[in-house]
Amino acid sequence: MNFNHLFDDRELRLANKNSKCAQCHWLPASEGQASAAQNIAVQMYCKNCNYRTTVFMHVDDYKKHQKVITQEVNRVKTS
Repeated sequence: MNFNHLFDDRELRLANKNSKCAQCHWLPASEGQASAAQNIAVQMYCKNCNYRTTVFMHVDDYKKHQKVITQEVNRVKTS
């Protein structure tokens, strides 16, 4: 599953520009961590070039995606 939809357009362009490959396929590297102002930080990595970045989401947005993020992180841990 591709998690590029978690980035806003500006963040996605910047993350793709800083990475080593032309078109990144972003996946969560860890579950969310609380940060200031009711935001959650989610570590992401590119499946193609292993570049890492952080996505900050509001708590409400994180709750919408929490189940699939957790499933992906657990899938990677067990394989």
